[in-house]
Amino acid sequence: MVTGPPLLLDKSTLQSLNPSKMEALSRHFTVVIPPILLWEIMGDLYSKKRNASNEDSLNTDLVQEIANKIVTHSAVLHTDYRTLCIHNMLGNPVTSSSGYIPNVPAMIIKDTPDGGTAALIDQSVEMAMIFNWQAGIFSDKEKIFAAEYRKEKRDYDWKKYEKQIKELEFPVKPTTLTTLYDLVNKKYSSFQNQRMLIQWYCLKLQLTPVAQSEIFRRYDSNPTTFQRFAPYAFFCFLVDMFFLAGLANLLITTNEKSKTHIDVEYIYYLPFVRAFSSSDKFHAKLWKIFGVEENQSFLWGLELSSELNVLKNFWESGKEEERSQIRKYLPYPPQTDCPEIAKIFKKLEDSNVMMSRNSYEGNCANERTEEEKKALVDSIMKKYRFLKGDTDSLFLN
Repeated sequence: MVTGPPLLLDKSTLQSLNPSKMEALSRHFTVVIPPILLWEIMGDLYSKKRNASNEDSLNTDLVQEIANKIVTHSAVLHTDYRTLCIHNMLGNPVTSSSGYIPNVPAMIIKDTPDGGTAALIDQSVEMAMIFNWQAGIFSDKEKIFAAEYRKEKRDYDWKKYEKQIKELEFPVKPTTLTTLYDLVNKKYSSFQNQRMLIQWYCLKLQLTPVAQSEIFRRYDSNPTTFQRFAPYAFFCFLVDMFFLAGLANLLITTNEKSKTHIDVEYIYYLPFVRAFSSSDKFHAKLWKIFGVEENQSFLWGLELSSELNVLKNFWESGKEEERSQIRKYLPYPPQTDCPEIAKIFKKLEDSNVMMSRNSYEGNCANERTEEEKKALVDSIMKKYRFLKGDTDSLFLN
């Protein structure tokens, strides 16, 4: 499968796409699932419904349905932004312009007796959880978390940031979110005590004393601005300060219905994707502020759903000769009536983020014979058993 440009989905878009549309989407994009989306899905477990006996029951069907979309169509789970911020402040580069999706699965690497090397990328905890949801298996811990998440969604505790909110009440009240962002950016980019900003963010991320000590050992050896010290962590810090400033200046409200305190978490992942699809008006407003790279695009969920219907029909009902020809150019879509999706690819092609459409011609691998497929599977399974501890497996038939 050819890897397409990374597309971040929020819950509103994911829920609007049926399995056939998800299949069409995964042909052309790498679907990116941020951790906040998993927590939103888990929260749905606690949205109770009535069963046949008219008694309250957990809404497992909805969670199973969404989990199935993620598993079936090989979506990529994004590493939590907190982990990335910590790595960034410890001095590890967090690349946000390559189109690479940070994902840190468990990995086993061993030298094999035949002189080779085998690597096993094991299932992450999050992916294992999604597989369980797909099968209708929900632990007691997940049910408790779902109940707590629903409560947090309903009762956002903004008072724990009351001091920061007070400091963000500007003398001249901003009247737009764009003006608000400019004020926040200016305030903290030129803030005199940059070390204090880093210290506050370490506390916000709930870092251990050991992690904080290492971060400040690095910072104190070469003091600079927060932005230069850890660019990605500073980006997330600005998102947080912008949100608190919005509350302080009455440009943003948050409650169970608007849930802007949940929606804002999707913004942490924008630096790693080429496109973002949502049906949420607040997301559209935030995109205009934080989706600033020229090669990024925003796509309304309804527009995406409509155009995926066209692509679905092409892949399900189009002439095999035409489909075979388009496969040569994947992930580029067929030149059908999909103007918004076409704009995304045109923008990436024009900015040289993607190879030109013609450069992909002939990228289809030759079809393996049944014997070749069986030999490949046998080889993989031998290495898998070896990595799991069966030391004789490489020499077994």
